[in-house]
Amino acid sequence: MPEICYYASTFISVKEKEPMHATRSQSCPPGGEAYGSDRHMSEKDYVSTLPGRAFALSFLTSSAASKGSFGHPEFCRRPCLFMKLPGGCPKGAECDYCHLPHVQSVKLDKRQREILHAMSERELLNLMLPELWAHAKSNVSAQEVLVLVEQHLASLPATKGTNRIPSWKLNQLRCLLRRMSFRRLMLLCPCRKEKKIQAALEALKMGFTE
Repeated sequence: MPEICYYASTFISVKEKEPMHATRSQSCPPGGEAYGSDRHMSEKDYVSTLPGRAFALSFLTSSAASKGSFGHPEFCRRPCLFMKLPGGCPKGAECDYCHLPHVQSVKLDKRQREILHAMSERELLNLMLPELWAHAKSNVSAQEVLVLVEQHLASLPATKGTNRIPSWKLNQLRCLLRRMSFRRLMLLCPCRKEKKIQAALEALKMGFTE
């Protein structure tokens, strides 16, 4: 079974669990695109997600999947607690929560939640949007949601003064937010209840069930 996929020049290479001894022919790098360019790095990021995508798809075609699993891991619901029990979830495929494996959930502590609540909506969205865009690279519907969020941000009044939050606290917050899924990040944004954004989020959800 392949362990890691990575992008090398114009090829998708697979690193096996056991080293392969066969020799591989050398090829020239593509012309016109410098190694390390923005396009190269975006392709590299995309390829690195392929094993996880394949893993999720393998579950979505099996009896282990549930309604809440669609869009795993970025857009699914939170993990179903019953899946930790020996008998599994009694609702099976009809469960509204995710039945697929999740990494350890990231939780904000009380002080971090207080920092977010003390921010103006403009400050909060400026903090959230870079992390949201990082999670939406490969999903056009998610990108459409974020375009609406940016339009909403542009319509907000200028903030009179800013909360003087120490940079180290903001860096801690960014590290935690970076590990959250797209769905969890959107739940922290008050503008998710705006009609246009709510409709775009619903369209994003429906895209995984069609």
